[in-house]
Amino acid sequence: MLHTIRLTGFTFPKLLKGNKANFRFLAALRFVDRDGKPGELDVILPNAVDYWECDPKKNEKLNYVRADRKKGVNEQKDPPPTFDMCRVGAWNNLVFQVRARQLTAIQFKVFDVNRKDAWEKLLPILKAIPGTLAGPLGPALGIAKEATSVVVGEISQDDSLLFQGSLKLPYSGNGKPTVEGPGIMGDYNIQFCVEHSDD
Repeated sequence: MLHTIRLTGFTFPKLLKGNKANFRFLAALRFVDRDGKPGELDVILPNAVDYWECDPKKNEKLNYVRADRKKGVNEQKDPPPTFDMCRVGAWNNLVFQVRARQLTAIQFKVFDVNRKDAWEKLLPILKAIPGTLAGPLGPALGIAKEATSVVVGEISQDDSLLFQGSLKLPYSGNGKPTVEGPGIMGDYNIQFCVEHSDD
């Protein structure tokens, strides 16, 4: 069975300063493959080079995805800031696609990204891993699974962890599956959906 996981929403604290509201997610999925063996996938969102900008002072940037505040709403009564999922788009809301017998758990980590040019940092890492610069760029830059942990570790060294949380799958609660909880400066909430289809 093919399982598709898509990001459907992200809410972060009002107290988080604009210069800290530039996000990159690291997501990990555990599952049982079609042969009954445990497996795990990791992905960098939106990818290893880009990030989601939510600083209101940088709303002219192409990667700006913060939802606009509703007009006429008192700031104190204003709900926490969130992603505009139309700005995120169908390409970047895709978290995982995996063929598996069963999904067992998902984890998200949210980082405040150091805005330095990611390519300056990333190219030396990729050059040191044989074969990673060959072929098209795919999820997590199209790199092999054994190289993913190296890249994830390196690109997050200068980034600050704001929140991490996980959820057991398959989800059996009410409403949409959500990974939520306290983090830096307040509560975080990551919403996603899981679609299933036959191979």
